[in-house]
Amino acid sequence: MPGNDVADYFAIRNDWFHQRSHTVVSNDIEKVHLRVRVGSFNVNGKLPSQDLSSWVGWSASSSTDKQDEQAVWDKLIPPLKELSPLSLGDVAKSVDGEDKEDTPEQPDTVPTQQTSQDPVDPDLLVFGFQELDLSTEALLYSTKTTREEAWTEAIFAGLGDKREMYGKLVSKQLVGMLLLVFVKKDLEEHFAETGTSAVGAGIMGIMGNKGATAIRLTYRPPSSPEFPSPCPTTITIVNAHLAAYDEMYDRRNADFHDISRRLGFTPSSAYVTPLAPDGTPVASMSIYRSDALIWMGGVDPDVRSILSSDPLHKASATLMKYDQLKTSMQGKEAFVHYTENPIAFPPTYRYNTGLMTDAMGYDLKRKPAWTDRILHMTSPYLTLQQDSYSSHPEITMSDHKPVSADFSMTFAKADCLVVDEKANALYESVAQFDPEEVREVPTFEIESPVIELGNVSYEKPIVRELKIKNISKVPSAFRFYPHDLDQPTHPDWLQVEPMTGLLLPSEELTLRFTIFVSRASPSTPRLNIRADSLEYMVILHTVLGKDHFIALAGVYEPTCFANTLSTLTRLPGPIRNIQHPNELLPVTQPINAPKEVMRLVNWLMSDGVGDLDDLFFVPGAEETVYQIRECLDTDSPFPDFASTKSQFAHAIATALLALLDSLVDPVIPYGLHSRCATVISKDDAFEMLDAFPGEAINVWISVTAFLHYLATQTERKHEEEKASLSPTVTEESTDPPSEISLSLKQVAEPSRAAQLAAIFAPILLRDELNSSSPVSPIGKRRFLQYFIE
Repeated sequence: MPGNDVADYFAIRNDWFHQRSHTVVSNDIEKVHLRVRVGSFNVNGKLPSQDLSSWVGWSASSSTDKQDEQAVWDKLIPPLKELSPLSLGDVAKSVDGEDKEDTPEQPDTVPTQQTSQDPVDPDLLVFGFQELDLSTEALLYSTKTTREEAWTEAIFAGLGDKREMYGKLVSKQLVGMLLLVFVKKDLEEHFAETGTSAVGAGIMGIMGNKGATAIRLTYRPPSSPEFPSPCPTTITIVNAHLAAYDEMYDRRNADFHDISRRLGFTPSSAYVTPLAPDGTPVASMSIYRSDALIWMGGVDPDVRSILSSDPLHKASATLMKYDQLKTSMQGKEAFVHYTENPIAFPPTYRYNTGLMTDAMGYDLKRKPAWTDRILHMTSPYLTLQQDSYSSHPEITMSDHKPVSADFSMTFAKADCLVVDEKANALYESVAQFDPEEVREVPTFEIESPVIELGNVSYEKPIVRELKIKNISKVPSAFRFYPHDLDQPTHPDWLQVEPMTGLLLPSEELTLRFTIFVSRASPSTPRLNIRADSLEYMVILHTVLGKDHFIALAGVYEPTCFANTLSTLTRLPGPIRNIQHPNELLPVTQPINAPKEVMRLVNWLMSDGVGDLDDLFFVPGAEETVYQIRECLDTDSPFPDFASTKSQFAHAIATALLALLDSLVDPVIPYGLHSRCATVISKDDAFEMLDAFPGEAINVWISVTAFLHYLATQTERKHEEEKASLSPTVTEESTDPPSEISLSLKQVAEPSRAAQLAAIFAPILLRDELNSSSPVSPIGKRRFLQYFIE
């Protein structure tokens, strides 16, 4: 904070030292690349009884296999024939009984990304198991290794003819939690140092039904004349099993922190023994003292209606809003700084092979959930790229589906002695300057005290750069200060990088100023009615020196986007003409509905776009949408797109969605969402209109009337097409339907009204940010559907 320059200097100097040290290592020419395959599987107490090859192998699916991706949602997943790990030579059978002798199929996985190169065998194989043993006596810390041996053999069997390439490096088991690490035999000598740890978090915090196992790997690259003492790299893997059920949210977060604190490793002899702040050797190494950390295991609303009606990527995006792990991460309650790749596979729990299942194979008594996850975090010295994130629905022995992830790890090969030498040189360059005995005042030279921004448009970023130079003979540090201590350093539409820094004598640095006015900026509504302006004075404070004042000035172009409905109904004309908030119409004399919304709806209604099946499902061209927004802001005629009317219609539809979604508050106020979601009849839905604010009623009626028209037109068109293509019934078509075809019929394609409701409900009834009690998305869709069916 201002007034403590000495403390500021030491804090900035320490950050500078770590960043420069990282640069020293990163600038080494030679890089080391490791590939890691990670798998997590809650086996529900089962012993291996199926082929695990798709889970243990590096098997990226073909990028052209998009139909199989959707099929995961729309079909009942058939159980595979149970196999012994030792009988993998049998000819595989497909669901319909046809032999697969010549060209075996790739496993039916659903990765989030596809590798651009051919699959390459991983260097490390890491597999975590949960609920390995559910027996009563296993609640206490059992040391039996029978199940570990069975799963180890199953993994080797799954590797097939590549099993000879790998050796088991290390393992750690705590009752039901088992962590196994395999490494290529030609790399085994470089992973000579390993460490293990385990903690329980079960009943009374000591029993082994919940908790975690962890393994720490130290990789030492091969030495050479150029690198006689290569620096080690540490990789830590945690396999955890946390409390289940929605109501255990707080317990899971608490267990995460407890496990993270208690897991530890005996310090390795590699490189340097770490020291505590008081200078004494550290007795235990935290899991966070690693270059790479991977956390896997079991770490959620009834989602069946969304699963069965939405495409895979849309269902995932919708349901992730209610995912408790994501909520913990966003609220910084747990897993802070961890990264998880986007999920694009069905929930992995709970499946059932009995009668009480839905059409997708889920147990009707439990809510489907993504309980099996893989997360990671890294230090600045290592790059960890996740190449895939998949589930494996073909493995059916448990009520969970296993998940896997492939990682590409890259780090610089550096020599410890060279790194020490360079780090010492860096330290010596700043060590002689004592901020408590200043003999020369640190001084910066600023390239210019003024930054011209020019015209700034909504959601069009502008970047400006400014150079500063240390013209003194001592190390000089800086930081940006706020105008007032209880205010932010700069407005929400401005980002400054870096916020702090240190320059040696004669060094230069380029400051980067990014101006971005968006829907997320709280100041945008005020900018739109000229209540605020794009003018600000940032303060660059020289630690132990003088302040520099840098003025930013630009002209913002107001837009009808990112306003309240109330503001839009009080515009006397195009918003671009507003010069002062006083020009708005009186609060008691608004117009019936925003002109901009009505203009878009009227265009769609009057131009006969009802025959476009993909309207609202295919986005319009970004540049055309921008032109439409400019026309709305200036009240200009829409451009003439007669030759490409369908493309322009998609752009109009996209602009309508974007405008409604940009509103500061949704069309339906947050306070009415719960009531809307509990409506169970069309009559009750229409009665709810009486509770809507005046500015919302006409928007709701106009939008839903068009959606009703669009849904009706589309359904009529589809019925006509079906009637014209109805096949002639023959003797061959009278065979009874198969079990799978009956299952497929249970998941009928949703109506066009339902599909449109799935798109518009999250916008017209947008969730309240950081709400502690989110409203059912199914209830919101159902409410909207009453108006458009």
